[in-house]
This record gives sequence, C-alpha cells and structure tokens, in this order.
Amino acid sequence: MKQNNSRVDQLEKLLSCKIQKKINFGLSLEKYEAIYDNQKVLLRIFDDIYFNDRYLREGIAIRKLSKSSDPSDIIIPKIIQEWPEYGVRAIEWFDMSHNLSPNQIKSSLTWLNQQRFKFPYNLQDDLINHLSNLDQLHPSYVDFFSSHSRNILKLINWSSGDNTFLHGDFHINNLARFNDAIIIYDFEYATYGSHFYNNAQIQSSVNHDIGGNIPIEWQLLVSLTNLHWFLQEHNFSPKESLTNIELISSLSKNLY
Repeated sequence: MKQNNSRVDQLEKLLSCKIQKKINFGLSLEKYEAIYDNQKVLLRIFDDIYFNDRYLREGIAIRKLSKSSDPSDIIIPKIIQEWPEYGVRAIEWFDMSHNLSPNQIKSSLTWLNQQRFKFPYNLQDDLINHLSNLDQLHPSYVDFFSSHSRNILKLINWSSGDNTFLHGDFHINNLARFNDAIIIYDFEYATYGSHFYNNAQIQSSVNHDIGGNIPIEWQLLVSLTNLHWFLQEHNFSPKESLTNIELISSLSKNLY
C-alpha cells in the first residue's frame, strides 16, 4: 500500500514515533503499525469530528476493562500512550489471527457479560455460529448481519442500571486470536446506560446495513430521542412517557 509520505512525516514528528506501515483507513480513524518508545504499537488516529465521541468512548471502555482481572484466555489491548490534543492513541500490538473457535468466541461473550458489557442473549448462539469460521464467513457474514442488524444493534432488555456497557461494533474483524488467547478490541462505539438516561439503548436504536451510512432520518430520530430522554430527566415530559421504540415509530411517521 502506497503511503502518503507527508502524512507519515507529520505523524512521526508530532508523536515522536516511527511509522512502519498504514493498516487501513475507516470512517472515523486511521490505523498504523508503528514503533513508539522502542516497542511496536497500534496507532489509532481519530478524525477531528469524532474526537469528543468515539475517541473518548474507547478510552473509557479500555480503562474500565483494564481494571478487571483478565482471565488468561482474554486480552484487552492496553493503552501505551495517548495524545488527546490530537485524538491519537497507541495501544498494544499483537500479531493476530482471525481463526477463532466457537469456544473462544463464547468465552469472550461470557467475560464481557460479566464485566457488564451486554449482548442480546437470544442471538448469542447465532453470533457464535456465524463468527466461528472465517473460511465460511462470506457471503454468509454479510447476509446474516444485514438481515439481523436491527436485532443485533437494538438491545432487548437494557434496564440493568448504571455502568452497563455495549461494545457497539462486535463482529469478526474486532475479535482475533493471539496464541491461545482471544483479543477483543475497537471500542470506539462503546456506550453505556444508566437507570434513567439510557445512552446505549438510544444509540443502538439506529438500524442500518453493515458498512453503510446511517440515513439522515435516523440521525434525526436519534437526536430527537436524546431530547426526549433529556426532557424526561428534567421532568418536562408527561408521566406516560413513550418507550424508545414507540417514540421512534411515532416520529418516523411524521418525517415525510
């Protein structure tokens, strides 16, 4: 892959590191293999418009999980260095494989659930079956996640109180194997819920095809839902407040 030398030079000077290669460029961030402080790291560079959202979310999630006692078969890459003024984070580097067994995936789901990272329980078996064999992933991967994205993204029961997290982007490319352990990473979509203001439920209400852009009407609905919950928190809404789904349904009828 041809690298933008001016961009590489800029990053190396700014971060005092040595860029090895660019891994990819996504919607919200760039990823680079780099050497920082004499060790290999994964640089995650967030676009400016996502700094106060995804960059901060990822940091909160990683720090929360790093305080947990990691089992030997689960790895959460640790933060090596951060440059918050630039929206850049360096995390541990692992030489990874995506050849995962069903037991490894189930173990990661179980552990995340224990750390209050929740998933729709009735879809766990489907997730395990469809994530467990990379050789059979395409096109079944695309077909499965396209047809089930609404149920996967929308939490079924999300009333478990403060500090309940949602990974938000749990799929095969964000799981990997290192020796006999499984690595879970890419927490930039992680959200949390509380008893009253359920941010995770609100954000996961958006339904769109994997790899597609969120339609503008859904962005509007999420914003209106946020407003609804804010008003309810401050006692500005009727006692018989609408549920999240009822609100979205009623608002969507008035969009056109």
